[in-house]
Amino acid sequence: MSDALHIKLRSPRQDRPEFSHFAISPEGAEAWVRALPVTNTRLVVEQLVEVIGDFNRHPVPPETRYTVLEVLRPTTHLALVSLARRFLNQPIILPPVPAQMAALAEQLNGLVTTAYTIVAVEGIQQRDLIRESNPARLVGESLHRAITWVNLRLLQCFQLYQAVELGTWLELHQLYALAERQRLHELPVADAIGGHSTVAGAYLRALLLGCAKPNQLRQADLAALHQALWEWTGHLRLHRAGEGSGLFLVNLT
Repeated sequence: MSDALHIKLRSPRQDRPEFSHFAISPEGAEAWVRALPVTNTRLVVEQLVEVIGDFNRHPVPPETRYTVLEVLRPTTHLALVSLARRFLNQPIILPPVPAQMAALAEQLNGLVTTAYTIVAVEGIQQRDLIRESNPARLVGESLHRAITWVNLRLLQCFQLYQAVELGTWLELHQLYALAERQRLHELPVADAIGGHSTVAGAYLRALLLGCAKPNQLRQADLAALHQALWEWTGHLRLHRAGEGSGLFLVNLT
């Protein structure tokens, strides 16, 4: 399906030689997380935006980058869940403060997606330098994580009845296409946050959410549907156009 597709995932230049927030190791990240002001959700999200934004521009081996991101990921997820309470169940035209909270959540989500994308791309490029992990699993899990974060970004857009930012669907398609090209799309990934599934399953979850007429669903219904899709994707499959029958067509370009 993706053999002839030109894949060009965007990532920032890693042009910052220094990273001053913490020692780049799981232990350094854990110490930094423990010091976060957990009672101030907005401040936590703002600090995560700064740290992950800087981390994305600092050269780090893919194995190390992944282990640090895995330490930051639960805190990032909880902070975004807490922040969402500030902008959900509001008027359709958001007041200024909830609108700022929604924009901050979208910014952090995009940065985390980029962070895992960097791991996947560099994991492929530097495959021979990876020693402590299985290179294929490192790339596959990173693509699963990135697709999961795009899922959450789409869910937020749908819940706020906003247009999906230009390029978001293409980014999703390209992440899946890269997994398919590397023969990793059927790789099972255990994930307590994003849901245990394959890379293709995480991708199908986003596609199904987009096909469910989200503009006609309430915010709570969208959240329930997104949760239920963990189970539904196992009953579906993707195949090339013209091979068998299908209900929806997806153009990866």
